[in-house]
Amino acid sequence: IPFVAIDQDPDQIEFIRKFGHKVYYGDASRVDLLHAAGASKAKFFVLAIDDVEMSLQTARTVKENFPHMTIFARARNRGHAFDLMDLGITHIKREVAESSTSFVKELLIEMGQQEIHAQMVVEKFKEHDEQMLLEQYKVRNDDENFISVSKQATAQLAQVFEDEAKKSYIKPQNS
Repeated sequence: IPFVAIDQDPDQIEFIRKFGHKVYYGDASRVDLLHAAGASKAKFFVLAIDDVEMSLQTARTVKENFPHMTIFARARNRGHAFDLMDLGITHIKREVAESSTSFVKELLIEMGQQEIHAQMVVEKFKEHDEQMLLEQYKVRNDDENFISVSKQATAQLAQVFEDEAKKSYIKPQNS
């Protein structure tokens, strides 16, 4: 898939250019640089900036100047995700969430869980976590309610896993 990248790391720029992609050096929150990179014609913007404030500034710039683009953003943590949601961004992935759940799945299998069960546990957790992110977002500015929602979420997740532990998972034999 052809793409244009904007980066401030010269080594990363050289690496991307080796594969024939167009890369601009600079601050992706600069409107002139975004125009030069072809943002007015682009459909999607992938936001993967490590610095939270720079990430948010870039998201604001893109939303204000290129409202036709759909932003897919990487968030450092829940707080960063909430800030991106405040800007109306809906395609957000927290950067360690996927690797953490994948790691847990591998651990469960290594500990003797059947792969189908480990996958189910991880999927249940991910669904619950995404739901809780949305619920916590609603009350993020009210510490008392935020703590209450978080405690309820923990209790709900414990109940879900307790209910699942009572189920039997039988591994089919290979024919």
